[in-house]
Amino acid sequence: MIKQYRLKVGFLNPGSLGTKHEEFLVAMSRHNVDIMAINETWLKTGEEDRAPRLPGYRLHHIPRPSEIRGRGGGVGFYIKKDIPIQILSYVHNSKVEQMWIRVKINAQSMVIGTAYRPPWLQPAIFFDALTETITSTCTNSTILLLGDFNINLLNKNDTNTHMLNDFLVVNCLSQKVTETTHYSNSGCTLIDFICSNININRVNIDHIPDLSSHSLVNCEIDIVRQKPKSMRLFYRPIKEIDYSKLEELLSSISWDQFSNSQNMNEMVADLNKIIYPWITYNIKLMMRTRDQAYKKSRSTGFEQHKTYYKDLKKQVNLALSSERKAYFNMYINSNLKNPYLLWNNIRKHINFKNKHRYNLPNHLDDPSKINNHFLTIPGNNYFRLSTINYYETNTFCSGSLILKTSDEQEVQNMLKSLHTNAMGVDNISLEMLLLTLPYTLSTITKIINKSILTSTFPNLT
Repeated sequence: MIKQYRLKVGFLNPGSLGTKHEEFLVAMSRHNVDIMAINETWLKTGEEDRAPRLPGYRLHHIPRPSEIRGRGGGVGFYIKKDIPIQILSYVHNSKVEQMWIRVKINAQSMVIGTAYRPPWLQPAIFFDALTETITSTCTNSTILLLGDFNINLLNKNDTNTHMLNDFLVVNCLSQKVTETTHYSNSGCTLIDFICSNININRVNIDHIPDLSSHSLVNCEIDIVRQKPKSMRLFYRPIKEIDYSKLEELLSSISWDQFSNSQNMNEMVADLNKIIYPWITYNIKLMMRTRDQAYKKSRSTGFEQHKTYYKDLKKQVNLALSSERKAYFNMYINSNLKNPYLLWNNIRKHINFKNKHRYNLPNHLDDPSKINNHFLTIPGNNYFRLSTINYYETNTFCSGSLILKTSDEQEVQNMLKSLHTNAMGVDNISLEMLLLTLPYTLSTITKIINKSILTSTFPNLT
């Protein structure tokens, strides 16, 4: 069943996207935001593989400008793949980290930005750059600005707080977060903001200490869009499958979501993607219970509640470590004598990237020079007249190879004609594929036709 729901936008400063991937994945799954703004990604250009891979999301980010020395910084967005966005250009300021996108849903347009102010950056420089961006790029637009400004709004008499309020007034914005968002040994502060020129519904603040010292904040906006009913799929050995339940699950999946992309490789990746499979339902439930215990310990301050939270935290870490160890024992260690499966599983489950980049030397960088080199090599001038005549009269061949698109009936007949027990690179057997065919046939056919129409063969990873 299809129901309507509001656009949900969130913000988090994780203090680096290179760590705590599992906690981040569970938090995103729990809050199910459509767009997540990120500060302090700690990603450089080409380092996207260090960030968590979230199924159904794409990552856009801008690294810290090279003019700023020191590690850290960087801003970006995780955006659901079915949401069309446009990355906006703005007047560049080498000291200010910001990123802006335009979202258009159901004929409603909104500009969403995120900005990070490190503690050492003067607020005047920061706010002047943001004001210039808003006035030049976001005129007459609905605006949502999220970020860690490192200005404690709870300290109302501070000069920086006055500068923040002046910035909001000048740009006709209001700040929506009213509770503490950052926790440290030195105290609790409100430094993570949601600023907008429209009404915001249900601002939610969730502090997950095992994820970040900053709270994950999110809000709902009155841009109504369609949302498929969520579901949970469970894996069963094929010989023990309950076919009636399998049919019920398959019929409830919105298979069209896998064919919305214009890129054939993305279609295949979305269909096959399994991210952090050791994070089971029980692990997520334990994490939720742990986070609830943390909130209760903060609200009451009782020592027994703090002890209970610490015990739960220890149990979650042990369970997560045990599940991860068991998973890698199954897919990596047990295949040490099978190099094919070993390296296939390593590529699939371990996120690594070759640090060495190999480029052609300058003298081999021009294809025309390479062609000229071989065309001007001295050789034997002897030739046969019959050979020349043959190639002159057989330059073009009447035969040609044409691939036509397929229909569902043709694909179904082809799959049913196969006889094999082997699994493909996606570890799906023919028997399992045939079981799902009444529901997946349309998606498989679209992927095949996309491959034919774009002359592209899917990447086998």
